[in-house]
Amino acid sequence: ELVVLEFHILQIVEKKIYPIKFFKLEGKSDEIYYFQANEKLERTLNAVVEEHITKFTYLNILYEEEKDKTYSTSLESTITAILKEICGNLFKEGLREALRRFLPDYIKYLAYKVEKEKKLFDVYDKLKGLIWHEVQTYSSEKKIAQKYDNFEESIEEFNKAIKLNPDDYDLYLAKESVLIYFNKYDDLLDFLDEILEMFPAEHKNVEIKRAYILKEKRNIEAGLKIINDLLDGYPNDKNLLIYKAYWLQYLTRKDEAIEVIKNLIQDDPDNGMYHDTYGEMLMSFQDYGKAKMEFLKSIEISSNDWYAFQTYIKLGICDKELGNLELALENLERGKKFIEKSRSDEETKQKWLQIAELFLAEINLLL
Repeated sequence: ELVVLEFHILQIVEKKIYPIKFFKLEGKSDEIYYFQANEKLERTLNAVVEEHITKFTYLNILYEEEKDKTYSTSLESTITAILKEICGNLFKEGLREALRRFLPDYIKYLAYKVEKEKKLFDVYDKLKGLIWHEVQTYSSEKKIAQKYDNFEESIEEFNKAIKLNPDDYDLYLAKESVLIYFNKYDDLLDFLDEILEMFPAEHKNVEIKRAYILKEKRNIEAGLKIINDLLDGYPNDKNLLIYKAYWLQYLTRKDEAIEVIKNLIQDDPDNGMYHDTYGEMLMSFQDYGKAKMEFLKSIEISSNDWYAFQTYIKLGICDKELGNLELALENLERGKKFIEKSRSDEETKQKWLQIAELFLAEINLLL
């Protein structure tokens, strides 16, 4: 009976045959203990750890200039305090050292879990890169990121440069990059009006950017109207059709969004970006199996496009959601390596690196 029990535990916990997550404590010798995520024990542990970590963070921010003060705490002392509270109450005293080894990774898992929840809204797509590609490329090539430490100084510098050279379009791109970096959406909308007045030939690009900003301000319907108006003037513009598909997705108009992207794929089945975009949409609707197939197709067509690192990371996320944790690790790590080689702007690379780290931290704790 013990052998049968151990077999079933192995199947449920280690083989991941059910969508249930378990945390593992490794005790003395060959002793291994499991407890289920989101059940009473783990929820109580979560509450205790969060309380102590909040205190730890608060004290270190409050006294960050006074490191010699005795009330400035450390993560090690925080873990000791957590152990004092949970050992003998939640867990047996004999598990103290196993818990001491477990808690650092568990704390990291909770931190990444909070960050992941903050990033859930339309974060796993490349729309920003498609629309602002010229701005991001210019910023990357000119290394403008070094000017982002101070918003006021950066804006003043570009305002002076534009005043001296009002016909230099690159200067307008540079100012755009600063405004979008600091999320100055209202200022950016006003600035787009200035650009349109100076460069009327840029009408389509300016209006696409306007639609994106409205999306960021959660006025998605207004953004879709701009895209549809542009399509009236440019009915055969494939990029505009991609944008329309994204906007329909954001409005959870699933069937319409998928119809648009499927039509694009039908017209050009060897376009890797179309398959990648379709995968993003399927992923947003939690159809991870089909999304994975589209990402693999995109990689098969071309693994060297500027968004390739994003494709591997999205593929890893799909694998994770499908329970293929080892494969998820492999693809997430591959995505990180592609980030190192990418010529994308630093902000985009850092965002996707954080996304990869969020899922890697969660997977490593659950393996």
